[in-house]
Amino acid sequence: MIPPAIAEIAFRGLCLVGARFGGVRPRRLYHWLAGQAYGDAPPSARSFRWHRDRWGFRFELHPYYWIDRSILAFGGYDLPLLRFLHERLRPGAVCFDVGANLGQVTVHMAALVGPRGRVLSFEPLPHVRERLARHVAANGLDARVEMHPVALSNATGAATFHFAEAAIPNQGMGSLVMDDHPSLCKRCEVRTMRLDDFVEERQVERIDWIKLDVQGAEPLVLEGARATLERFSPELLVEVDPVDLRSGGFTSRSLLRSLGDLGYRAFPLRHGSPGPAIDPRTVPEDWAADNVYCTRRPSHA
Repeated sequence: MIPPAIAEIAFRGLCLVGARFGGVRPRRLYHWLAGQAYGDAPPSARSFRWHRDRWGFRFELHPYYWIDRSILAFGGYDLPLLRFLHERLRPGAVCFDVGANLGQVTVHMAALVGPRGRVLSFEPLPHVRERLARHVAANGLDARVEMHPVALSNATGAATFHFAEAAIPNQGMGSLVMDDHPSLCKRCEVRTMRLDDFVEERQVERIDWIKLDVQGAEPLVLEGARATLERFSPELLVEVDPVDLRSGGFTSRSLLRSLGDLGYRAFPLRHGSPGPAIDPRTVPEDWAADNVYCTRRPSHA
C-alpha cells in the first residue's frame, strides 16, 4: 500500500512517459497504481479531464475507469484494432460501430473516412451515449457521425439490457445476453433492431466496415444481418470472447461457423495485422481473441 497522492503522481508520470509508445512494462503496474490512487468510489463528473490520445484526438477521461485508464496509459484502448483501422480505412468509406461505448473507435473511423465518408454508431445506454456524443463533438466530427440509441440484435422490438453501476471500473460490459454477470446488476429496457430492418428503414446503400463488440450478443447481431452481409459484403472486426458468448448459449466455434456460413474467412489480429486463417470446424469452443478480421474477399491482403 502506498499513499493515494503518491500513487496518483506515479500513475500520471508513467502515462506521460509511456502513452506515446504504448506504455511501459509491466502494464499491470498502471492498473495497480490507479487502484491505489483512486480507490473504489466512482469519480464525480467534475473530476473528469480532457486528454488527447496518441493520435491527437480529444477525450474526457478519468483514470478510475478501465477504458479511460487505457487511453491515458497506453495512448489508446485496443491499440491493435486502432492500428489496423489506420492502415485499412480509406476516405469515403461507410462504417458501422456496433457497441460504440465512449467512442474512441467511432472518432478514429470518422477521421479516417474523411468528409465524404460516414460512421453510424450504435450505443443503447443513454449515459454512455452522452459521452460518445461529447467526444464526437469535441473532435469536430458531428457531420460525419450518426448516433443511434439502438442495440442491434436478431429481432426488432425491445429487450432488457444489463449494465454496470457507476462504481464498476469496467464500463464496457453492457450486454443483451450477460444476465448472470455479477458486475452487471443494473437493468433497463432498450430498443432493438435487426440490422436488415435498419438498413431497409434508413435506405442504406453502402456498408464497407462493421466493428462488432457487443459482449456475447455477436451471434444475435449476425442472425439479424444476413441479408445485409450478403448484399454489401462489408469487412468485419469482431470480438470473440467465450465467457461472454456462453451467457447467450453460444461458443467461439459456433460464432465462427456462423461467419463461415455467411462466406467469411476469419483472421485474428496480431500486433495490428491479420494472422493465419481460423478453421471454424476445428477451432476450440473456448478460443478467444479481442479482434478477428473477417472478409469475403479472395485475399485478406
